[in-house]
Amino acid sequence: MRKVFRYIQFLSLDVVLGAILSSMFIAALIGVSLTTEILIGLGIAIWLIYTADHLIDAKKIKGEAINPRHAFHQKHFKSIATIGLIAILIGTWNISFLPLETVKFGGILTFCVAVYFVTIRLADRKSLWHKEMSAAMIYSFGIFAGPLSLSGDIPYSTIFLFVQFSIIVILNLFIFPIFEVESDRKDDMKSLAITVGVKRLKGVINFLFVLVFIFTAIGMLELPMLSRGNNWFLGQVIMLLMMGVLLSLMIWPSFFIKHNRYRLFGDGVFYFPLIMLL
Repeated sequence: MRKVFRYIQFLSLDVVLGAILSSMFIAALIGVSLTTEILIGLGIAIWLIYTADHLIDAKKIKGEAINPRHAFHQKHFKSIATIGLIAILIGTWNISFLPLETVKFGGILTFCVAVYFVTIRLADRKSLWHKEMSAAMIYSFGIFAGPLSLSGDIPYSTIFLFVQFSIIVILNLFIFPIFEVESDRKDDMKSLAITVGVKRLKGVINFLFVLVFIFTAIGMLELPMLSRGNNWFLGQVIMLLMMGVLLSLMIWPSFFIKHNRYRLFGDGVFYFPLIMLL
């Protein structure tokens, strides 16, 4: 059973499920309902982005990778790439069932992804701020694309949610390299923790935690009257729980580094929307 779960993690299927739940969560807060076709499109898009990134990283490593995820993508490179091509075909077919506004948002997302992959190849590899920040924005926009395409307009509360959620995504992406710094060094991978330094990265993470906690306090006290749905306060509580788990990774790293628990709990925060969806 543990082996199956590891494969799910290696293939980023847990990330895909978290993205789908998060998008449904945002839709509920905005006051719209997502169709099955929109959720399928989101799932395929997120999986392709993550998988392409992992395949590129695996290809760059000389010899056998130390990081289990990279090693998995090295070993099954051709099979995963083939599945990726099939996913592209299914995603293209699924477009015909999407609302026109959703297709427009999807087009913007596709353009952003293309720019992301081109620029990370051209950018100076000594600084990966661009890569991680771009990845966070693309992931967040993907989560919001479906709900925004159906909402008709973008009120202040939705912009607030986007900023708040994006900071949580950034924290997730900034914390993981700290746990993987040793394996990345052995694989000669240029992670943010290596290029910037763990101490400096932790300083940025602490700042982001303070910022997002302030946002959440404002959200709980000031913005409920601006939201369309009836679940705004519960949504803010869920955001608070997500932040609490990520903060625990920083407080007790020795516990979470064992058996890669940091990934289980770190990516698991995007399952918290189930509290409101059930």
